[in-house]
Amino acid sequence: IGYAAEEILNRAHEEKVDIIVMGTHGRKGIDRILFGSVAEKVVKNADMPVLTIRPTEAPAD
Repeated sequence: IGYAAEEILNRAHEEKVDIIVMGTHGRKGIDRILFGSVAEKVVKNADMPVLTIRPTEAPAD
């Protein structure tokens, strides 16, 4: 319970992780401004490396 980015960072410190890997929604522009970005806040505040993965379109059959 709490603010997602803060809780992710707290847990990473408690567990002494080497890297944080997290997905993103891939929002851009006004959506990002309005909804914020947990991944962005984690990246900006983490003491360890953070790997973010954006969604991709499904390959055409």
